[in-house]
Amino acid sequence: MAKGDFIRMKEISLQYQFPDSWNRALRINNASLKFAATNPFLIYADSKLNGQDPEFFNTGGVASPNPKQFTFTVRVGF
Repeated sequence: MAKGDFIRMKEISLQYQFPDSWNRALRINNASLKFAATNPFLIYADSKLNGQDPEFFNTGGVASPNPKQFTFTVRVGF
């Protein structure tokens, strides 16, 4: 028996919009950077779970853990 409580960070993002003074100096209309993460971490209440994901989803009858995804975006408008 293991305690099944857990905390999952489902999605988090951070964006930076460059100031207009920088944009004018670079002769562009706008620019931004964005970092986003999906399922970056999972905290378990009981170490007996040995890294097992409590929210498996089935794909073709095979259970697989929720994948982690990291995205970095650069946007520039001319």
